[in-house]
Amino acid sequence: MFLVLMTAAFLTCFCHIGNIRSMAQSSVNGHPATRYYTCIQLEPGDTLWSLAERYRDGSDMTAREYVNELRRINNIAGTKVHAGHMLTVCYYR
Repeated sequence: MFLVLMTAAFLTCFCHIGNIRSMAQSSVNGHPATRYYTCIQLEPGDTLWSLAERYRDGSDMTAREYVNELRRINNIAGTKVHAGHMLTVCYYR
């Protein structure tokens, strides 16, 4: 099971290696923001909520909306993540 989860995480991140750009429906200082994706390795203490606080700046999303977006793009059923796992996150500029 662990191997399957790690493979799925790797493939998800592999599809998003580097920064893939897409237009976001957000704004920064009145200008449209661009959404970027990157793959990170989770550190001890990371949660979906702490990642939301770290990466959602520049978006119009609430922390709850950002957590749901992380769950969607990483195909996570629950809210638990573990240190060492790879996760795709989006950020805005």
